[in-house]
Amino acid sequence: IDQQLRDAGWEVDSKKLNNWTNHTVPESGQNVAIAEWKFKDGERADYVLFMNKKAVGIIEAKKYDQAVQGALE
Repeated sequence: IDQQLRDAGWEVDSKKLNNWTNHTVPESGQNVAIAEWKFKDGERADYVLFMNKKAVGIIEAKKYDQAVQGALE
């Protein structure tokens, strides 16, 4: 997923740019995908896309053999 996001123009490195493990937050002037974003309610998203500190998208990734419908709940 990291490479696909890079190809689309996002700065991404799921090990370094990681909110859960490194407490990474977006900075001004960045188009960045931050991995393992933790929301205030305790839920997490696999990636949140930020443009200039504004969240513009959420990516929830699943393995090929994992049913998406069950994960949506």
